[in-house]
Amino acid sequence: MALREYDFDKEPTVSIVKSILTDAIKMKASDIHFDPKPKELLIRFRINGELVEYTTAPDNYKVNITTRVKILSNMNITDNIL
Repeated sequence: MALREYDFDKEPTVSIVKSILTDAIKMKASDIHFDPKPKELLIRFRINGELVEYTTAPDNYKVNITTRVKILSNMNITDNIL
């Protein structure tokens, strides 16, 4: 069961990614995993060495979320591995 649910149709991607990062800091996560699955994007935090499911995003939001993370990380947004 996910720790957090988002309304991806109503909340802007920018706000969702900011919330994910803020929650990761508050929960003292050492890393965040964005795992693409066939029908969704699974987002997990590593807390005390254990991966904890944080939330899932519908398949059609994978690109938006990964692009926002790349922008914040100063990565090339044209490189696509999804």
